[in-house]
Amino acid sequence: AGRHNATVYGHAFTGYWKRFGATHPEYFAMRPDGVRAPRGVTAEDMKENIAAVLRMNVWNLVGMCVASTGFQAQVVADWIERGKPEYINLCENDIPGRESCQCELCKAHDAPIPPNADMNRATFYTDRYVWFGNEILKAARQHRPDVKISYYAYNGTEDAPRRYRPDPDSVVGIVPTTFTYDAINAYVGAWKKAGQEKFFYRPNRHYYYAMGDLPPGYEEHFYNVFQKLAKAGCIGFDLIGGAAAFVE
Repeated sequence: AGRHNATVYGHAFTGYWKRFGATHPEYFAMRPDGVRAPRGVTAEDMKENIAAVLRMNVWNLVGMCVASTGFQAQVVADWIERGKPEYINLCENDIPGRESCQCELCKAHDAPIPPNADMNRATFYTDRYVWFGNEILKAARQHRPDVKISYYAYNGTEDAPRRYRPDPDSVVGIVPTTFTYDAINAYVGAWKKAGQEKFFYRPNRHYYYAMGDLPPGYEEHFYNVFQKLAKAGCIGFDLIGGAAAFVE
């Protein structure tokens, strides 16, 4: 018999900047200039106008420092406060890969940058995030042994991991940027080869095609994509980037 498996996902840390920007800047991604702050916020702003910066609508313009032990503890503490539900949502904020944390602790968990990598897209920060997810599971299992995590293979974490193996209790949202059969087969195949057992499909079409519905004329194409992914073991489909149903 099947069961409803309500995987929790979506950009998980959009509220953290207002909560912790002033008190725990170490929770947030370090930019190449050494400042831990959202895009467009200067070091002077952080020193002199932090209250104003916290009121700015920049909550989704800053990534997280996943190697910060304080940040990891905060994630687990927030989950416990919510009543320790089955899933912990670890999906990174909606930032491009090039804005991933540049601190040495985070970079220590990265695989070598692939040859000829597109540094503007920077899709190769996955290993640090897989490591982060595994660390969160280790800590959370002390409070609930059957806990699971979810995160995205999206933007900076699109490429499959090469150093760390995803824990079996992780669910990854596959969020492609190319919608050809070959590209999606390669995308999912690389993650499965890296050890990812459970995944769902979030095509993000509303962004790439500027519409929430199926793009006219592409109905058969996307139907075939869904069929291929179902055969590959996909446990759920987020059809437009919003709510989805999961059955396993």
